[in-house]
Amino acid sequence: MKGLRIKAPVLGCLLIPLLAAPLAAAPLILQGETLSYRIAPDTLAISVNKVPVSAGQPARQVDKLTQGEQEASWHWPAQDARVEVKLDGDDLLLTLVSDTPRQLAWYSLPKNQTHLSMAFGEGSRFSVRDSDWLGYVGDELAELNTHYDLKLPLWSQDAGKQTYSWILQTPYDNQLNFTRKGGRLQLSARHEFSSFNQQAPMVVRLSVGDDWLAGARRYREWLQAEGEWQSLADKFARIPAGRRLIGASHVYLWGDALLDRQDVKDWPGLQARLNQKPAWLQAFSGEEQEALAATAPEPWQQTLIMAGLNRLIASQLPLPAQQGPVSQSKVLALRQQWVRGQLGDLLVAQTRWGQGLSLPVIEALQQAGLHKLWLGTPQWTAALQQGYAVTAAQRLGYLVGSYDSYDTAILPGSNDSWLTAQIPPKIGKRCAIMEANGKPKPGFGGEGAYLNPGCTLPFAKSRMSELAKASGINSLFLDVDGTAMASNDYNPAHQQGSQAMIAARNARMAWVGERLRLVLGSEDGNALTSKPLMFAHGIQSWGFGWQDASMRKQAKSPYYLGKWWPDEAPQVFFQPARLKPRYLKTVFNPADRLPLYQAVFHDSVLNSHHWLLDNLKFPGIKEERALLGLLYNTPPLVNLSRSTLAIRLPQLVRLSDQFAPLHEALWDKALVGFRWRDGVGRVQETRFSDGSRLVANFSNSSIMLDGQKLPGKHLLVALKGKPVTLLTM
Repeated sequence: MKGLRIKAPVLGCLLIPLLAAPLAAAPLILQGETLSYRIAPDTLAISVNKVPVSAGQPARQVDKLTQGEQEASWHWPAQDARVEVKLDGDDLLLTLVSDTPRQLAWYSLPKNQTHLSMAFGEGSRFSVRDSDWLGYVGDELAELNTHYDLKLPLWSQDAGKQTYSWILQTPYDNQLNFTRKGGRLQLSARHEFSSFNQQAPMVVRLSVGDDWLAGARRYREWLQAEGEWQSLADKFARIPAGRRLIGASHVYLWGDALLDRQDVKDWPGLQARLNQKPAWLQAFSGEEQEALAATAPEPWQQTLIMAGLNRLIASQLPLPAQQGPVSQSKVLALRQQWVRGQLGDLLVAQTRWGQGLSLPVIEALQQAGLHKLWLGTPQWTAALQQGYAVTAAQRLGYLVGSYDSYDTAILPGSNDSWLTAQIPPKIGKRCAIMEANGKPKPGFGGEGAYLNPGCTLPFAKSRMSELAKASGINSLFLDVDGTAMASNDYNPAHQQGSQAMIAARNARMAWVGERLRLVLGSEDGNALTSKPLMFAHGIQSWGFGWQDASMRKQAKSPYYLGKWWPDEAPQVFFQPARLKPRYLKTVFNPADRLPLYQAVFHDSVLNSHHWLLDNLKFPGIKEERALLGLLYNTPPLVNLSRSTLAIRLPQLVRLSDQFAPLHEALWDKALVGFRWRDGVGRVQETRFSDGSRLVANFSNSSIMLDGQKLPGKHLLVALKGKPVTLLTM
């Protein structure tokens, strides 16, 4: 049946009633400036210039159908849902409304579309018939919510030519479902109307473009028009210390114990004094006591001795886990006083004590020529007890940030080393998110309970203020808030849906900048939580294989990532690892990557790797990851400790030397273009808003490009107004 093409009169936008009683409806045609949309009201199947872009859903009865020149609307009586389609230039806006709770399916991928592009992290483009992607997306991911699992609330599809992008202007309460059928990935979408959002319409924008980044650029335009996008330049104008991020590599400094083995200047004297105190030796394990008995302890034995000694120090003056940073800083000062009195003559000067965040490490960074760094501490105790190091680092121009989080509350005494989860029990009980079954939502790792961010805001403000004052940090990494993780909360005291919960996360992050004036970062930097953030970790290399026992539990597996031990350099962060072929393809293969996130936020949020997946974690692809970071102009991230300086610091220096000058030139430029230069994705080009270009050759072979020879594993740098140069990995 041919579509009904209705032209409105010259005056107004008269809506013409087409159907008064429920029956199958003929397709409608809306003619945009250059595009023609054909929409089936009963199935919601949609075509653009005769190309199917959504196969829709099984047919539904239709009534109350009206159409004008630029829009049409109708009703699905069985679903108690209203549908509107409307042109916005050459875009099509689709709106669904329901007055009753229900899940409403509205989209399915048509068979003619061969590739999908999505931001599980930075961005990926993959064939719907690729076996690795079928396993990763079809089996592991299977069902995604669009406000958290996708870092941008959109997906694009193509068949090698035009790109069709579905931009969710209502990013909440949507589910994407992946299934396999006949060796092909199937994708469908549905929206849930509930008591939390019943009055809110679901709005999606269909936009058509000529390249793979078209949808991301269109989303950026929409965010800017809505006032939901902010440039780094504007953020730095508010908090000038943020400019220290320009050209800065990101480093986590591990080890928060008071003493390092290199702080001992008299090992025989230390061994003798410890052995004179039988009560002290009770804090040492059998292996540590054996090391203590060695005539001339080797470095590995010294490390064991120091583990026992630091445990002894902590047992003499236990940290008040429930009392917050100010009280804890006083106890840490008393520990230092106790060590000076008992062992001071056997140690170097107190100003030089420490493991990760310590004066010797800061001096090593400076001497290596590293002028711009963000330094993070996984535990705030390091910042509280290392005032000399914090001051020295900031004088050198570094940012020093501590980790904090307010997402999980655990019971007192259940895990006192998890300081951020030490929420006062009354607050933990009152603010726990309640699931539909009336039970608290289990917290991270199944411990305690997840907390409503709005409910905990007063406590969070108080503790963050304490931390900033007691430590002197000039940055803060507020975990989880930047992920846009949210769920419906059925707790009668703070009942709310995911949209309100994400708004509360944004309010908490905004407060950090507005009141504490700290350079704020968080996990992921999701599009919905990007506005308060200057930086984030987790987009360039995102978490994967969370349920894979060979990666997480089986220590003898070649893919094992490592134990959460030792404290000063946990294996899971520092131990080199191999990648399973599936993840090598889906997460790290340059030809499967796409700078979707950078196309939206390159000049708004600086983004790097998840801290579990730093630049050095997978030696087999270290060069490719460094090259990809340069191509996207995103900062490297390295885990570092005092004991690993000799091995890791030279690699950090190399990464920083390559990244810093490029970022100083491009940090405030939009990433506006991306293309393959070889047809297979081994040679890729990014283009920025000032005309600068970066071209990466991920292969091992040279290629002639625009009259220039580009060797394998090299980056061609063509910055505006400067000669073309080459960087080698």
